[in-house]
Amino acid sequence: RLVTPALILYAGPIRRNVQRILAKCGSNPLKWRPHVKTVKCDWVVGELVAAGVRRFKCATPREAAALGDALRRRGVTDGDVLVAYPHAGANLQRLGLVAEAYPETTYSTLVEDAAAVADVPSSLGIFVDVNPGMHRTGCALETAATLAQAVDPARFRGFHSYDGHASKFAPGDERRDALFATYDRLLAEVLGPVATKMGGTPPSDGDPELITAGTPALVHSLAHPGLRALGTRHTVSPGTVVLSDLQCDAALFPELDLEPGALVASRVVSHPTSTTFTLDAGVKALAADAGHPMCAVLGGVDDEGTSLSFAPQRPSEEHLPVAIVDEEPPTGSSLSSKERVPRGTLFYLLPRHVCPTVNLADSALLVDTDQDPPEYSVVAINARAHDLLLDQPLLLGDNNNAEVSSSSSSGGASSPALMRQVAVSM
Repeated sequence: RLVTPALILYAGPIRRNVQRILAKCGSNPLKWRPHVKTVKCDWVVGELVAAGVRRFKCATPREAAALGDALRRRGVTDGDVLVAYPHAGANLQRLGLVAEAYPETTYSTLVEDAAAVADVPSSLGIFVDVNPGMHRTGCALETAATLAQAVDPARFRGFHSYDGHASKFAPGDERRDALFATYDRLLAEVLGPVATKMGGTPPSDGDPELITAGTPALVHSLAHPGLRALGTRHTVSPGTVVLSDLQCDAALFPELDLEPGALVASRVVSHPTSTTFTLDAGVKALAADAGHPMCAVLGGVDDEGTSLSFAPQRPSEEHLPVAIVDEEPPTGSSLSSKERVPRGTLFYLLPRHVCPTVNLADSALLVDTDQDPPEYSVVAINARAHDLLLDQPLLLGDNNNAEVSSSSSSGGASSPALMRQVAVSM
């Protein structure tokens, strides 16, 4: 029944990833402000809420509205959402409308210069966006404290410093030293002149929040002594960790011990050569922004018992050519790619960058093997894409349906235990 390419979410790994990150945060959900640009799905937000998470980040007005709706339907009245993007024009106005529609949730946005402060709707709080060296958005670190003085104290929430450039530094001491130097400056030059309490004194509720750390910086951000002293006035904000991807692979972040929570199912549709085959998942199903290869093709065994691994080639819109790489070349085998990997064979692909990959899907198959018997359902990716007009409804039609259908039959979706095997042909 599964039409490919298809996004598949695995409930068990997602729940375990959430618990692993919370454990890194000292089992305090107030330390984690996950970015929901990764998941864009009501069901996953519900799992975060069930785990005690109340603070969130997002990027778009649509994501902000989906969060407000998800929190309201679960009876959450202390939700806190930062739209971590320097919106302008109609986008910023629409964000103000979202905040008015969900007054039980606190909404904030980013500013990076004094001129932008006056444009922020009164329904929104304000974080000062600091550029810690990534050079994507934010004011210079040395000007952040002065900019904070231009914000009405009743609306000022704190500082946002996204250190995604940490991935450029080698894991270990080099990354830690680079990040610690930035964190030292943030405390001394940014938070110090503004906060009412620092260091060994427990921060008060009136003190500004300091948000750092995407996935590459997470462990070091939590380990910095000065940031640790801030308690829950310092939060970390990785979102990719909920689903994980090839960039979060255990080889890169072994200390996180994450599991793949999202895969793309794809079928063999062609055998252009004796050593290659083509899958039906191109760049319309898998994000290519993070470079080549855009995914890992999870391996298996052919009919002769030969262990196989696969090398994705350059994709096109609807095609992903894949080369067969024998881990144990068979002696005297005459099997072609067509015989070794028959047409219709179902493969599972681990995205290199899961966040924009999720955005390419309208819905996903949710596989929950934590239940007995296992449960399978179709869930909407209800916060994908962008709104078009300022005055259109905040949530559009079926986009807001958290669950479309469910059954006890997987339609071919593998359990997590089979993720790294080639599934039977469907």
